Amino acid sequence: MTRPDRARPPDDLFDAIATLLEPSQREYFYQRMLYFRQLRPDDELLRIVEAIGFLTFIIREAPQAVAIERQHLEQLFATHLATVEATAKAARPITNSSTIG
Repeated sequence: MTRPDRARPPDDLFDAIATLLEPSQREYFYQRMLYFRQLRPDDELLRIVEAIGFLTFIIREAPQAVAIERQHLEQLFATHLATVEATAKAARPITNSSTIG
């Protein structure tokens, strides 16, 4: 399965979506999309279908983006936890010595 180039927007959204499909699914997809290719560019139905097409790309990349963000948050949490533990450990001798005297 090939991925569209993310550096530039696709010339044809339907072709870009088709590249995400398995080759055996492309013919059926193109048959269904033929109707939309015949609509006027300002047709509301075409705009809705194009919006759904763009959502296809966003949804496809979402799991990877979430995994990367989760990993980043996990690293931040570990760093902050170590800082809190170190601060608590450093504060113990001060607390213990002030209660003794």
